[in-house]
Amino acid sequence: MADERNLIVETSCGKLEGIFERGLHTFKGIPYAAPPVGELRWLPPRPPKPWSGVRPAKTYGAIAPQESFPLPGLPDESEPQSEDCLFLNIFSPGLDGAPRPVMVWIHGGAFSMGSGSTQMYTTGTIASQGNIVLVTINYRLGALGFLNLDEVTKGKIPSTGNEGLQDQIAALRWVKKNIAAFGGDPENITVFGESAGAMSIGCLLNIPETCGLFERAILESPVGEMARPLDASVRISEEFLKITSLSADDVSGLRSLPVTTLLRAQQETAIKMEQGAAPMIPVADGLVMSEMPLQLFEAGLAFKVPILIGSNLEEDKFFSMMNPKIYKVDEEGLRQHVSK
Repeated sequence: MADERNLIVETSCGKLEGIFERGLHTFKGIPYAAPPVGELRWLPPRPPKPWSGVRPAKTYGAIAPQESFPLPGLPDESEPQSEDCLFLNIFSPGLDGAPRPVMVWIHGGAFSMGSGSTQMYTTGTIASQGNIVLVTINYRLGALGFLNLDEVTKGKIPSTGNEGLQDQIAALRWVKKNIAAFGGDPENITVFGESAGAMSIGCLLNIPETCGLFERAILESPVGEMARPLDASVRISEEFLKITSLSADDVSGLRSLPVTTLLRAQQETAIKMEQGAAPMIPVADGLVMSEMPLQLFEAGLAFKVPILIGSNLEEDKFFSMMNPKIYKVDEEGLRQHVSK
């Protein structure tokens, strides 16, 4: 239930107070999971802690730690970053109980950049023009969300390399449970995303626990293979540890590694392993994701929902801004580039 005048909504964790902005009932910085910090670093998301009273939801939460790039559509240095980043935002045309279609946006950014509060995603245009409830989410990125440490630490840090995907699943569970209070229909949820966001959805379609969390999927500019084999991910983890100068047995050292050091090691790993802007991506770990997504699709084992898939025109021009040398590459160099 919601109080239209005060924009107060009751959720499973407590009351939230939003704002009326650009003609929409807007709720920002909603925690959908516990902060993944300290002992919870590299663990699957835990449920959020309930609060008493009314929690303000008028400003965006911190975004996942990442390097800043002066590129359109990416966060700038003004957006606060923190490991405590598991927040979502809701933009609704009305809190009147009329069940509207729900669309959940999973941002792209090579699994190492981006956020759900970037300005181009939060104008509310799609919500107001389409009369839908729009949800945008953050999830853990880079080494904090997609680094498999389970193998190299022999289970001392049991991260599968899919914690970022598990964050997305936790956000979808929260939406399924609470979106009716924001004017959304929990039985009419569409997930949509671009680039790494689309690749994420390709993975989610192959994870059994997502069954029933959404009814449709839109994938904008994914790639043919959406995850990395376990053995390749382990090699990246081993290189990451070498760069940090920490041993696989130093669990406390890894959990207390400063974020600035972690981001630097992540970038150095990408260069050393020639992984471009995406050194850490989802992993076919055999636990969260049983096999490579494309194999599961081909075997007909993917979660079956209607899917719309396509590519954005000339999208690679965006990535060439990060690698201007690509304009001077010859045919052989191009073959080497696309074969990595």
